Amino acid sequence: MANQLSAQNTDIVPMELDNVPPRRNWVLEIPDEILEKILEPLLRFPNGIHEERWHVIQKSRLLPLARRGLYHIAQELLYKQNTVYLKPHLNQSGLHYPPPSINQHLRKLVVKLPEDILNYSERDRVLAWLKKVASGIIGFPNLESLTLELQNNMPPYKWGSTEAITFKIKELNILVGQGHSCTISQCVSDSRSFGNCWRHWEWSQYLKITEN
Repeated sequence: MANQLSAQNTDIVPMELDNVPPRRNWVLEIPDEILEKILEPLLRFPNGIHEERWHVIQKSRLLPLARRGLYHIAQELLYKQNTVYLKPHLNQSGLHYPPPSINQHLRKLVVKLPEDILNYSERDRVLAWLKKVASGIIGFPNLESLTLELQNNMPPYKWGSTEAITFKIKELNILVGQGHSCTISQCVSDSRSFGNCWRHWEWSQYLKITEN
């Protein structure tokens, strides 16, 4: 019996792994337009994408989709439909921002100048970065909307230096203090908001938009 079993075992030929047909990834057969509709709710963040939560978003949303071969479309959709929030880091050379390979998809950007930036050198580094955005040197070719949130009362420039920064975008918002945004005529009679109003006017003279 042992010899018989041994003889039978010699007839078993192991299957080569190279001959195993690959598992069909049916997801990749769906048109991109339909995939975008399916993925939109999963990749939509009403409160925007903040730098502090980027690793969480990458691990919980992008990596699972990447395993299914959808990273390219997921990455583009994530940046195209959400607002990205950036803020300068003290004692560093500038802002952390998405590289050109990613920021090419970005449409809406918010740059926050926090209260703890109280010196001109920090402000000037932010302005230097904004000039690079406006010139296209660091990417953002499809940017449509830019919002600058000023949480302190710092002016946009030193006296005598008034060269404006011009962006080729559709919308530019400047918010001072607790979201103050207006023209001089709207709140000149309100002494409590006049300081913010005047500062807003100064920044609006320094940051401008033009037709693409």
